[in-house]
Amino acid sequence: MHIIVYGRKDCERCNKAKEKLALLKLSYEFIDIDEMDLMNPHKGWRDDKSVELLSFYHIQDDPIKLPMISIEGKLHTYIETWRALKSGVRKS
Repeated sequence: MHIIVYGRKDCERCNKAKEKLALLKLSYEFIDIDEMDLMNPHKGWRDDKSVELLSFYHIQDDPIKLPMISIEGKLHTYIETWRALKSGVRKS
């Protein structure tokens, strides 16, 4: 399973997500959105998913936007992530 956690190093909820994934023994990649220059995606065409991340960031209902977590290429909010992982565990 390919999991990417998009967040900030000083984000408490991002760190909790990484801790939960580690407890579940799920490997993940962490990408610091500050290093992506996410808020300035208009430097030509980019392959780093910055446009998708920025769109997802702005349409979330959750007032706390981070982390954004990609599971097999599909972006999820913090809460949706655990639902998706639970439903995936039940199917396997």
